[in-house]
Amino acid sequence: MGYLQLNNPEKALEYMQKALRGIQNEQKLGQIPNEIFGTILLNWVNCLRKEQIKTTINYPESMKEQGYWLNNWFDEYAVGFYGYTIECLESIKAENESLQASHAELILEGRLACSFRLLRRGIPLQEIKFTTDNQGFLKEKK
Repeated sequence: MGYLQLNNPEKALEYMQKALRGIQNEQKLGQIPNEIFGTILLNWVNCLRKEQIKTTINYPESMKEQGYWLNNWFDEYAVGFYGYTIECLESIKAENESLQASHAELILEGRLACSFRLLRRGIPLQEIKFTTDNQGFLKEKK
C-alpha cells in the first residue's frame, strides 16, 4: 500500500519530493527548444549521474526562446559541443579516483558559452570552459 492509503500524507509528500529531485535537470533541459543541444546536455547529465555526481544546471531565460537558437546555433556546432562534453567526462574520470560526493555545475551563458565545474565539498577540482565562434566551439584555457 502507498503512504496515502496508510493515512501518512507527510511521508507521501517526502517520497514525491525525493522522486522529483531526480528529474529536475531533465525538466530544466526540456525547456530548451533546441533538440540537438538539449539532447547533448541530457546525455552529459545522465553520464554524470552514472558517476554519482550531483549536477546543477543554470542558463539564462533567453535560452528558453526559439529566437535565441535561431540567432546563435548552427547544426555544425553539435559535433564540437558533444566532443567537449565527452572530454569533460573523460578528464574527470582520469583525474579523480572517487567521484562520489562530488558536485558538477553546468553554467550556460549567452553566445553559447558553457562552463563545467567539478567541486567536492565546495572546493573546485576542475573547471573547463568552452564557447562558440564563427567556426564552432573553442575550449578556453584555464
